[in-house]
Amino acid sequence: MKNIFKVLGVIALVMVIGFSFMACPEEGGDGSGDTNDFARSNLALRAVPIPASDGEPWVIGSYSEGDSNFYLIDVGTVLNVHISTIANTHFNGTTPVHFSRTTVNQSSITQSLTSTISNTVTFTDTNTHKVGIQASWKKKFPIGTFSAKASYDWTGTVTNTRSNSLSTTDTFTTAEEFTESITTSFTVGGNGEPAGWHRYALYATSDVYFLIETSLDNQVLKGWETLVCARQGELIPKWDYSSNGIFDNSPIGEITFAEDFYKNLPPVGTFIEPPSIWPNNYLTDNILVRNTWKEIDNHKDVFGQHHDLVNFNVFGIDLETMIQQGYKTIHFFIKMDVRRGSNNYGEQRLHLFHSPATGITQLTPHISFWLPSNQTSWTQRSFEFNNVSINNFISNEFVLRYSSLDRWWYTEKVYVQLLFKK
Repeated sequence: MKNIFKVLGVIALVMVIGFSFMACPEEGGDGSGDTNDFARSNLALRAVPIPASDGEPWVIGSYSEGDSNFYLIDVGTVLNVHISTIANTHFNGTTPVHFSRTTVNQSSITQSLTSTISNTVTFTDTNTHKVGIQASWKKKFPIGTFSAKASYDWTGTVTNTRSNSLSTTDTFTTAEEFTESITTSFTVGGNGEPAGWHRYALYATSDVYFLIETSLDNQVLKGWETLVCARQGELIPKWDYSSNGIFDNSPIGEITFAEDFYKNLPPVGTFIEPPSIWPNNYLTDNILVRNTWKEIDNHKDVFGQHHDLVNFNVFGIDLETMIQQGYKTIHFFIKMDVRRGSNNYGEQRLHLFHSPATGITQLTPHISFWLPSNQTSWTQRSFEFNNVSINNFISNEFVLRYSSLDRWWYTEKVYVQLLFKK
């Protein structure tokens, strides 16, 4: 079994410098189709928190200076943190909207990070009442406002092995460099998009830390900063749609600490390994399950197409062990290179099954997606099957199938990452 605390982020989408990006339609080019399908296929990504440990806060660095102790705590990793909105516009359903990307700014990034972390990190008091990090911080520091920081400013020594894989980059600089590296123009309304709000958003896998200052006996909290560092190679640009302008990035799960966790921090200089237990959220490596291109023919049904049979062993786990450890559901994060096979619009579909047998029922509703007519080069798209019961799998494998409603298309590299939840 691989180290259960090893967290590998999702693979970043590949962007081409200087291209003109058309908003991806989720309906037919003639305006036909189901707006609900469009909405389901273009929902904002929800954050996925992965705690660094399931016990006491994991101290990865500490030192004393003057009359204070300073601690650096590894809070965990959060997938799909909304970093910034590169472009945002409202389409009235009639008149196409043409615009170019906007430049990211530090205040908007700070606001986005603060919003995600406020919903992700919670605290419990002695009566097991649970409050968010903003309320807990405000209780300790009545004068001031909680705000997540986009930079890492620890000056001490980090002593744990996991830190080698953690990001310490400045999130604002990372996002700014990414957006400045692309010249992108947009048109919304020329490909059958429904009326509503359309945004081009930037997400990232991010590592979260607490920088804590306490009295020498750790009984008084003197300072508390929350640092959020986006991983440079794991930025995810994505089109989002909302009929009312509200984009939901709320987390799937949370990271919880005791309200006065700082009072029980270990002595300065002590290296604490996290408890060797199975966490509530177990994230596998991101695995390339296929590296060859396949044509998906619109004249064949789903069982007549190519399919990918994937054994859970390739992720370093087996299904029976995960069931024994108490895991109940599996989230499938899928990245796939796709391109059009014709110049006409058509609906493409992705399916999840428990075995390669034909004629069986899929485990969860299929995912529909559409590619614009000018999408003749390979592009990477992201898909998620969420909350699939682990008991639905009859053996140590799952199957990805592909189909087309009325136009053929091509699929090539397929990456899969799994999140098991108790």
